[in-house]
Amino acid sequence: MTNRAQRACWLLLLIAPLANAASVPGEKNKGEEPPEVRYAAMLEAEYGPLGKTTEQILSREKTHEPATIVGALVYRLRAKSPEGLSVIEKRLLAVADLRDEVNNGGFLQYFSNAAGNQSSMAMQAYRDMGAAQLVKVLQRAMSVFPGGRPSASLDARQKAIALAKRRVEATWGSCDDEFYLRDEGFGELALAYAKKHRAQITLP
Repeated sequence: MTNRAQRACWLLLLIAPLANAASVPGEKNKGEEPPEVRYAAMLEAEYGPLGKTTEQILSREKTHEPATIVGALVYRLRAKSPEGLSVIEKRLLAVADLRDEVNNGGFLQYFSNAAGNQSSMAMQAYRDMGAAQLVKVLQRAMSVFPGGRPSASLDARQKAIALAKRRVEATWGSCDDEFYLRDEGFGELALAYAKKHRAQITLP
C-alpha cells in the first residue's frame, strides 16, 4: 500500500466518528459497518489476493510493486501471536509500525504511541536492510531522548518528550520531511530483505 493510500486509510478512521456524530440524533445508521470493519475489508481487498504463504506472496514480484508485496507479508504477520514471531518477522513489523505512524502523524505520533516501544528493533531492521539514509533520519529523531535511546516504556518516553518539548519541535519537523523523502525507495530494500530471509518468515 502506498503512503498516499495509508494516509487515506487513517483519514477514513478519523472522519468516520465525526460523520456518525453528525447523523440524526437517536438514529443509528442501519447496515453501516464500523470503521474498523471497513478498514479490515480494505486491507483484505488490497493484500488478500496476493496469497496466504510466504512463497505465494513473494512470487508476485512481476505483477505487483515491492511495497505492496511487503505490505501483504506484514498483513499476514499481524495475525500471528507475538510469541511465535521470528526475529526477522519482528523487524518487518517494527518497521511497518514506524512507517504507519510517521506517515500518519510524524515522529511525534510514533514515539507517543506504543509502536515507539520497538524503535530499537526498527533501527536494527533499517541497518540490516541497508537503508542507510533512513537510519540517519531515525538516529536524529532519537537524539532528543537521553543518550539518543528512547525508552521502551511509553510513559517514560512521553515524560521525556514533555521535558524536551522545544528540542522535539525543532528536530522532528525536519525529520518528518526527510523521512517522507527517503522512504520512497524503501519497498525495494524491504522486499530484498524478505527474500533473503524467506525461510524465517512463516505466515499463519
